[in-house]
Order: sequence, then structure tokens, then C-alpha cells
Amino acid sequence: MEQAARASCWLYLCDVDVAPLVAWLPNAAWPPVKGGQPNRVHAPDIAQPIIDQVLGCFAGPVTYSRYYACVSRVIAGRGFGYHQDPQPPEWITRVHVPLVTNPAAWFMWEEADGVKVHFEAGKAYSFNTLRRHAFANDGDTDRVHLLFDVQSRPN
Repeated sequence: MEQAARASCWLYLCDVDVAPLVAWLPNAAWPPVKGGQPNRVHAPDIAQPIIDQVLGCFAGPVTYSRYYACVSRVIAGRGFGYHQDPQPPEWITRVHVPLVTNPAAWFMWEEADGVKVHFEAGKAYSFNTLRRHAFANDGDTDRVHLLFDVQSRPN
């Protein structure tokens, strides 16, 4: 799974129950938005069952970056151009779990020949941030995802 997650742009992992986290969203204290960047808050404790379920989808022993586990919001009409995210050597993949979305929220990879990919709410996706990608929310409502980085477990 580690090589597959790094090689592809994205992979569907599993369905998850996001209802408890969606119910928490009105209580989130969002920081100000800067440009097209998403604004993020640390993932609350109620996200842990979702994270645990998704980690169980990986073939080998993995862990996640507690520091980076967050809830990310891209407000309507915002986005961010093509970029790569640097990652440490133990990094395997970033997981996106859409909590609230709309059909006009998308990701795109240059390697995908301009195809916009929409991630559905309640599903977990492995996302290779080492590949050049862009994202936007061209819809009328916010797009909110749970994000966390998966790492190989130290021996």
C-alpha cells in the first residue's frame, strides 16, 4: 500500500461515518482566511474513531501525524494553484475525509491532463501531496475535510 499511495495521485480507501464530526463543525473556531489557502483547526478528539478506522485500511502498521491532524475549510470561491507539499522520509500519504462538500469542489493534478476530481463526503481518500496538485471550491458553500498525514510506524 505504501508504494501505491505514493505513486498515484489519489486512491479511495473506505467509507466512514462523519456525522459526529459534522455535528461538531458549528463549534469550530476558524482562523482568518489568507488568500486562497484553506483555514484549519486542530482535529477534535471526536475525530479519533474516524482516523482509527482509516488507519485500519492500510496493509501494514502505520501511524499518523497528531500534530497535523486537522479540519480544513476552503470557503466558496477560493482555491490554491499548482504546488507540491514537502514531506519527511517517514511520510506515506495524506488522507482527506470530506465532511461537507459540494459538486464544484475539486482537485486537479497536472498528470491527470486537466481532469477535475471531486471527493465525496463520508469517504476517505489517500492523497499524494508530493505530486503537483491544485484545488478549488467553485461552489456556493464551504468545503470542509478532515486531513491527516499517514506515516510508517517506527520499528
